[in-house]
Amino acid sequence: MIVVVLGFKRNRNYDSVLRKELIPFLKKKETQIELLLVSGWQGEAEGLAVFLREEGLNLNIRLETQACRTFENIKFSFEIFKQLNLVPKEVIFIGEESSEMKVTWLAPKFSKRIFHSSIPFEFLPLPLLKSAGKEPSQFKMLLDLWLDKVSYYCPPISGFLTFLRKKHII
Repeated sequence: MIVVVLGFKRNRNYDSVLRKELIPFLKKKETQIELLLVSGWQGEAEGLAVFLREEGLNLNIRLETQACRTFENIKFSFEIFKQLNLVPKEVIFIGEESSEMKVTWLAPKFSKRIFHSSIPFEFLPLPLLKSAGKEPSQFKMLLDLWLDKVSYYCPPISGFLTFLRKKHII
């Protein structure tokens, strides 16, 4: 099994959620995890990898440090699997619970695009934003999903959205 942790900026509120939700899950599945891919930009992936090691996890951790949106987290993850000649039997994505709709839509699409087959996946939601009192609106989550669907079918839109995100416009 391959586990992908989607990027997020860590803060003290999040660490308690990670210790309560993420660490026990990873420790329980430790012997079954072939690869733990930690995805995120601007130090997100590196910081989380350090945290996981400090929590005593002895996993094969690989970093993906270019993705700044959930769309890219998923796309780049599947591209890394391909580069490593890994055809996952199962992928578990772990991320902020507001990402679930995007992951559920994008993961099968990128699985078929890159591996020409459907790879089973699961999503483990982490209530990070709730712990910080910053829950996104349903409208924002649906808008983000719509933009990711448009990005999938029109890659220049994805590039434009990434540009806006990196400039902190969106």
